[in-house]
Amino acid sequence: MARLSAAGGLEEEKEEEWQTFLHLEGLQLSKRKIDEVLFGPPYFQLNASPRFPDLQQHVWGQFHFTCFEGALLQKWHSVKEHELEAFDLVYIDPVRRRLKKLCTLPTYDWEVRQLDAERVLLEWFNGKERMVIRAADLV
Repeated sequence: MARLSAAGGLEEEKEEEWQTFLHLEGLQLSKRKIDEVLFGPPYFQLNASPRFPDLQQHVWGQFHFTCFEGALLQKWHSVKEHELEAFDLVYIDPVRRRLKKLCTLPTYDWEVRQLDAERVLLEWFNGKERMVIRAADLV
C-alpha cells in the first residue's frame, strides 16, 4: 500500500509498529494497534519482555491502571460491533506471570480509583454498583 506524502511523493505505509505501553515490576509491555472500532476506541495486540504468552492470545483496549505490583487491563471478548457491550477487567501479575479475570464490565460508565495502598475501587453504572479490589485478593 502507498500514500501521498506531504512532499507530493508516494510513501509506503508501514504496518503499525510496537510502542511502549507499560512498565511493571520486571516486565515491559508493548502494544501494536490492530484496528479500531467504527466510531469507537482502538484495539491492540500486546507483547511483553520477558515473554508472557497469555498476552498475545487476546485483543486489548488502551486502558491500563497500575496498582499493587501489576496493572488492570481491558481485555475485549470480541471486536465485532454487536459484541462490544462488555469487556473483561483483568489483573496482570508480573511477578507470578499470570492474568486474573476480576469481572466483566460494560463498555461505558465505569471508573477505577486508588483508595489506599491496599485497595482500589471500581464503580460502574453511575456509581450504583461497586467492587473493591484488595491486593490480598490478587495473590
